[in-house]
Amino acid sequence: MLLKKAHNGAAKANLFSRILLIGLLFVGLTTSVLNPNPNIIHAGSTYTYSATWGFDWRNGESGYAYGIAIDSSGNIYVADSYKHFVQKFDSSGAHIPQWTIGSTSYA
Repeated sequence: MLLKKAHNGAAKANLFSRILLIGLLFVGLTTSVLNPNPNIIHAGSTYTYSATWGFDWRNGESGYAYGIAIDSSGNIYVADSYKHFVQKFDSSGAHIPQWTIGSTSYA
């Protein structure tokens, strides 16, 4: 993958055409939103592939993810400029379909 260390002395090829953004989690992991595959790729501190988030657009897929924020609890918020909404994932990558900030609910 893009962030994978060299294997058997040879560097791995970059499988993605460009990176839209990278956010560093406070726990030292990396979360990337990549294009043309708009899913979120979660890589561990050793830079090995560990999970893909957001397969089903009704449950976490991005149309054109363009912004990311990470709160102090490790929750990840992804702004989607194509679908005009913000998605929330917990620190393990599980999509949170409904969430609130103060008294305002989001679904």
